[in-house]
Amino acid sequence: MKMDPIDERMHRLSSLKELLSTEKLQIGVFVTISLIILFFTVALYLIGTPRFEIFFGSINPVFMISIIIVLGLGLVSILLSQEWVDIYKRENLKSLLLISLPTVPFALGAILVDLVFPYPEDTNVLLPKSLLFYPTMGFVVEILFHLLPLTLLLALLTSVFKGRDFDRIFLVIIVIISLLEPLYQLDFSGTGHPIWISAIEGIRLFLFSYVQLSILKKYDFLSMYWFRIIYYIWWHLVWGTIRLVVLF
Repeated sequence: MKMDPIDERMHRLSSLKELLSTEKLQIGVFVTISLIILFFTVALYLIGTPRFEIFFGSINPVFMISIIIVLGLGLVSILLSQEWVDIYKRENLKSLLLISLPTVPFALGAILVDLVFPYPEDTNVLLPKSLLFYPTMGFVVEILFHLLPLTLLLALLTSVFKGRDFDRIFLVIIVIISLLEPLYQLDFSGTGHPIWISAIEGIRLFLFSYVQLSILKKYDFLSMYWFRIIYYIWWHLVWGTIRLVVLF
């Protein structure tokens, strides 16, 4: 029997209250990160960061990232309510060092390409702005390229394939989503590299996303985000500073 609209709204409100009660720590961690990212965004906007225009055009980055954060909170609520993934588990903190290790070969792969076929001199945002910019854009990427498609595909495929093995469904979704970032970056960057280099970069970015989403499934969102941040430290901050001396 179909619910009365008022009863349906009350049921949803009750479900939301229950979620906030049972998962307040996980939601609290996501909200805390979101507020930090919003603070970074405001600071970057006030001091002037033209790089935002590459991603958001003429739209105010504070407004845009605020919308993305609200979207992320909605996605997190769905993922937690369905028990599809975790956002934060205290016991996973001890694994962060182990999780960081695979970032080294991924960063070395990017550096090798840069040494052979250098990217433009202004590829990286320089210190000190980079300390705020890359955590901010990394958070945006995790929401738009991972949480959003993951939530949509899980909702679709778990409905279509009811009773099927969840791990298999998740694996298929990981493969699909892992294609998004390389397709975006390779089309977006316009580096002018030979096709074979672009193909290698595409594979590297695919594997990077695949590892990230595998970390999300095994651990939590915080661990996945941590993985990207450590990679950004190697590639954008450390090498981003060194390359200006070595290559230019």
